Amino acid sequence: MKFEITPSLESYKELIKFCCSSRKVQLALDIVNQISQDGLSLSIDMLSCILHAIEENYEWICCHNLKPNAETFRRMIILSVKMKDFDGAYAMLNDSRKMNVKPVAGMYNAIMAGYFRQKKISAGSRVLKQMELDSVKPDPQTYSYLIAYCECEEDIIKVVRCNVVIA
Repeated sequence: MKFEITPSLESYKELIKFCCSSRKVQLALDIVNQISQDGLSLSIDMLSCILHAIEENYEWICCHNLKPNAETFRRMIILSVKMKDFDGAYAMLNDSRKMNVKPVAGMYNAIMAGYFRQKKISAGSRVLKQMELDSVKPDPQTYSYLIAYCECEEDIIKVVRCNVVIA
């Protein structure tokens, strides 16, 4: 950046690999954002490297008998959503239950926000329905996402009506 030279795609790829091997997944995601801003094409290898690092970090936590807390799971869910791996995000919710960590609204909010950013209002509504089924009460952030990402008041009303037990 100092010399205003854009690194090559291969340089970026090596940086991502280094970050992932150093368990700096968030930094690797920042590099992916920079690649997009520079107008370069991402390769599936880059994204696979990041997903693998996330999986390894999770396995490392489990192998060392460390019990992740709700915040740890929320952050792992956020990373899965950033990678558009919604199935993986839902799997993290299930894993939290298996490890006796009660899911919290922030975990669901991360998934909901990902769907809303993609303009998938009905998928966001399903997240609210899942919260209800799992007896997790929406928090102010949940309502904030509804207000921020729904196109109009009618969308908010439609989502809330689909999830009557929200209030």
